[in-house]
Amino acid sequence: MRLFSFFLLVLLYIGISVIIYQQPVNPDTWYHIRAGEAYLHYGILHKDIFSYVAQGRPWFPQEWLFEVILYEVVHIFGLSIISIFTIVCTLIQLSILYIFIYKFFHLQRIYAICILFFYAAWDMEFFVARPYLLATSYFILTILFIFLFLKTQKKLWLFFSIPITLLWANMHASVVFAVYLYLSYAVLYLFKKNLPIAYALSITGVINFLLTILPPINFSQYQLLYLFSGYSKITTYFPEWMPVYELFPQFSVYLISLFFICIPLFFFLPKKRSEIIVFLPLSIFLLLPFLAVRNIFFTHIVMVIIAAWILKQLEPFYRRIWFTVIFIGIFIAHSWLLYQKSSISIIYPKNAVIFLQHHFIKGRMFNTFTSGSYLMYSLYPKYKVFIDLRTEVYACCELPAYQNLEKKSTEPYNLYKKDVIDYFNKYNFSFALVDYHFENYTALVGKTLENEPQWALIYFDDVSEIFVKRNGFNDKIIKQFEVKAATPYSNTPYRKGQEELALQEYQRMVTIVDSAKSENAIGLISLQKRQSTIAEKYFRKALLLNPTFVPPYLNLAAIDIQQKNYEQAKVLYEDVLRIDPTSPQPYIYLGEILAEVDHDLPSARDIWSRGVQNIQDKNAQTKLQLLLNQ
Repeated sequence: MRLFSFFLLVLLYIGISVIIYQQPVNPDTWYHIRAGEAYLHYGILHKDIFSYVAQGRPWFPQEWLFEVILYEVVHIFGLSIISIFTIVCTLIQLSILYIFIYKFFHLQRIYAICILFFYAAWDMEFFVARPYLLATSYFILTILFIFLFLKTQKKLWLFFSIPITLLWANMHASVVFAVYLYLSYAVLYLFKKNLPIAYALSITGVINFLLTILPPINFSQYQLLYLFSGYSKITTYFPEWMPVYELFPQFSVYLISLFFICIPLFFFLPKKRSEIIVFLPLSIFLLLPFLAVRNIFFTHIVMVIIAAWILKQLEPFYRRIWFTVIFIGIFIAHSWLLYQKSSISIIYPKNAVIFLQHHFIKGRMFNTFTSGSYLMYSLYPKYKVFIDLRTEVYACCELPAYQNLEKKSTEPYNLYKKDVIDYFNKYNFSFALVDYHFENYTALVGKTLENEPQWALIYFDDVSEIFVKRNGFNDKIIKQFEVKAATPYSNTPYRKGQEELALQEYQRMVTIVDSAKSENAIGLISLQKRQSTIAEKYFRKALLLNPTFVPPYLNLAAIDIQQKNYEQAKVLYEDVLRIDPTSPQPYIYLGEILAEVDHDLPSARDIWSRGVQNIQDKNAQTKLQLLLNQ
């Protein structure tokens, strides 16, 4: 049994490692690397140096130690080490948690491993190269030291808190939880009239507090928490800062997990009151997600600890059918949850960054909030960013206006276009790197700049565009690279009557950076010239560059229909529906093939009905409804 358990644990570690290794670098990680480099070169900074709008503004170096470590690791081994670094930190955390629940609660290995699996399923998205990855390990160790002290009454366990809190204090603001834990347990044992234990815990709590305010961070952690409490309207704009009840999937999982934790506790309360009361100071962590969903990983650790105790009490029921059924059901649900979290797509504007590195553009750059950290890492000091993911730096000033610009994107376009121009004039941007992967409103920003005479498009690829303002700063680069006829992010890839010029511009852009958009546009212009064979070659190349780009599939399907190759057209339309179930054309044309070529009207009606349910385009919905009614 021991060998089998060891095999399961290794298998779990391998599975988690593979998932982490396949994940892209988290957006926050980029600024952590750049900040670590700055600390090593300039010392601990308390003023911003990375943004031209926030230059000299207070910046709290509360994570400086993690950032220095991360920078050194990346500097020595390269960017590819980030995944390995994350895997090592994650497995250390999981090992600490496993030892805690297995050794302290004397839980059977198989159940300890299962609980560890549940925890991994809950928190997979948090296993990234950010400071809280280590902070959660310190959190687990702090609870473990307290529990071991309460069990053995050996003060040695409390002394171990000193190096842990010292590291934690220089890595993450959650170090305040260490102070809370020691002092809350001191109060608990004061009420229990166990004065020696209460005294030892209170002294440890005071020492831990003093450790959190030592130089170089001083009171930074507490100042930061106070700052965020005053910017609640801004922080709730970002998903990880929202209360958990505003995010339905997370709230559902949270409530179900809470149910399976609380019900057994109430069941055991009459007979196990003295044991359950030990969890009382931890109960506040069960409510932390109501402040911000980003706190939920601390909640999950507490849930795991309580779940381990509950499973130990349920040991007499391990062989009961109902217990086995419930446990297997929970295991299957968490397997599905882990699968859902195992694939994350993040695409950074890498090629646009290379272009900016090779061609210096003068003046202030507009960039999106989410991509700002990647640009800080990639372009500083040659360029300074407008905004990035350091919420505390911009919450006072830029973030409210930025948030307002995104909120207004639901307005009629004629009104929103004026909002965009006013916003760009307010900050006096000279050029804009508009990326389309992270934030939906940027499509309207790009559309506005594309049709604004004061702005010139000089670069585009599959995820971004670069626009330059005609303000006299960058006339040379506009003359060299301006795109006048091509409209890569519009429904029609060129301006009316300018196909030939657009073709030349797409061909020129391919020599700068090849993209699915350019290849598809060249293919479409070739198709309009009745050059089907040439067009097909470009469409297939577009799919090689970006297999999730829908237009080449639709264009290839159009060629197949023209050549009466209906089976291949059906396959292409089905591919589109797998990639984007909201795309209207496949429902219309696939249904028509089924009805008119295959004479399978029931299947055609089924496709059209699915289309009515899935698509948002009102005109397409009307057309599908007409097809259903005919």
